Amino acid sequence: MKSYYNTYILLLFIPFYCIGQQFFCYQPMHTVRSYLLANTNQLEKQTSSWHPFTFGFGQYADTSFYKNNQCKTVAGPLSNLFFGQSFFAPTQSLSPSSRNIKTAPLITAPIAPRVSIKTQGMLGGIQYCYAPDQHWQIGVRAQLPVIKTHTKKLKAGLPGKSLFGGPIATDFYRTAVDTVEGTTNPVNDFAIRLDFLSKLPASTTGPGSTVSFVNYNNSSTNTITMNGIDVTDKQTTVTNRNPVTVVSVPVNQTPVSPFGVLLDPSITPQPNTATTLAVLPANGTANDARSRFDQTVNYQTLATDTHAQSGLWVVPSVLAGPPAQLTQNARIISNSLSNILANINSTPEDAFEKYGISFCNTTTTGVGDFSTELFLDYSFSPKAYAEFICGICLPTGKTIDKTKNNIFSFATASNGHTSLYAGANGVCKPSEWFTIVSCAMIHTFLSAEEYIPVSFQGASVKNFNQLTPAAKSWITTSFGLDVYFHLPTYYKDSMITTLIFGYECFHKHKDNVRFVYPSVLDATGNIQPTDNRIAAFETNRQAHTIAVNVMVTFFEKINIVGGWNRVVHGYNIPKSNGWHVGFETYI
Repeated sequence: MKSYYNTYILLLFIPFYCIGQQFFCYQPMHTVRSYLLANTNQLEKQTSSWHPFTFGFGQYADTSFYKNNQCKTVAGPLSNLFFGQSFFAPTQSLSPSSRNIKTAPLITAPIAPRVSIKTQGMLGGIQYCYAPDQHWQIGVRAQLPVIKTHTKKLKAGLPGKSLFGGPIATDFYRTAVDTVEGTTNPVNDFAIRLDFLSKLPASTTGPGSTVSFVNYNNSSTNTITMNGIDVTDKQTTVTNRNPVTVVSVPVNQTPVSPFGVLLDPSITPQPNTATTLAVLPANGTANDARSRFDQTVNYQTLATDTHAQSGLWVVPSVLAGPPAQLTQNARIISNSLSNILANINSTPEDAFEKYGISFCNTTTTGVGDFSTELFLDYSFSPKAYAEFICGICLPTGKTIDKTKNNIFSFATASNGHTSLYAGANGVCKPSEWFTIVSCAMIHTFLSAEEYIPVSFQGASVKNFNQLTPAAKSWITTSFGLDVYFHLPTYYKDSMITTLIFGYECFHKHKDNVRFVYPSVLDATGNIQPTDNRIAAFETNRQAHTIAVNVMVTFFEKINIVGGWNRVVHGYNIPKSNGWHVGFETYI
């Protein structure tokens, strides 16, 4: 087969794939497009040849392109691809019936995970081709990558102290040993925000775990109660009246200690003591810094107004003594709170972590999937050349470690899927200094069982739960166009420098997902139905990638190439930057 071209390397792109549980992977495209597309002049003297090649590559992303609520493509945190949202409450990953969990009061609080993914690797392969005449060439290629992927949590998108920027229990509950005004010795003082208190259970075990600590209209007393204790002025015994009062402060601020207030049991109590404070209105809108609950007021309106609750802090009433001490009912409430808060989930993520779900940084290293392909080349003229490809990719890569139950775990390739692919490449050389190379591929990943985070019916957030088996399959297509400029050099016979500009459009169709189990136990201990649609939501992806490469050819036998690539647009795809270097030769 007579050769009309110097050796050309199709531009190496390293796009993100949706592979297995790894929603996007840094593995190079299966058709690495790094092999020798055309023959060297040496082929004029022999009909067969070997072409070994190797490439190193790296990729990094902490942002993504995704579609917002107006279906417009915008750039934002990479967590949009992991979870479907960048700001959300953990309960949004659960079915509605699992969202009101008294032992996890902060599970409804917003969090904002931020993550990055960094991948490095090396790919090695070899090609053998045979040319029966000057127009036709047939051959086989095989390649295998080795990949290292590191997923790292970044600073959360919210200022909270929890793992992903959410609040923690101590943001809503404060304790202090201080001396309340009107007393002479310190007491164990406390303050707790009413909206947080309203989410707590009466106890963490038994029937009380499903009952609210605060009952805004207890049918037994027709008053507001806390852990069954009337907190209004209804009690006959003066020292049992108003065991707690409220302090009004702006939202997101805390009261200044001392928190508590003196309860004066005398017939004519002193001003600004617990029983003489202004009455808290039914809607909770306090006009005074301190207020008290009143037996004549129905607080059911306040029960549903979490915004009004968030501006009120419950504090204890204190007897002057000596020695000064919390009133009996205030002490009971304080002790109950201490026991409950010691046994609840104290962060938005706590319930999931206690269930065994891991949010740790992960590093996965191993071989990728082994691919082999047959190709048929045809030379139309001295200026045009085409290649047709078909191949198979075998699942030799490292799969997700289901025992770690880490939602950030990645496989090194397809996570156990066999895939088939076909495509075509073409070369057109209008002049000695200018060449156009194109490539089109379709890649079908066959259905296989893999472990992915479970999705529940009614959820609006995905990939935030434990791993469970599911059957998945998908299809990808891609088109690439590369333009080569062969630069004139002094060493024309022994060294040729080529500048390559490339573009690629990559498209992935939506996953076909089917969970093995119709119902799964969730992080709150409830068995809930799974939902294939949630798992497949926004798994269709598109990426537009550009690249710049420099290739140096020595003696028409050795190619060394290096370059940079970047995803510049798309949807449901990481906004990645990458590099690559490669070497190949003709034997």
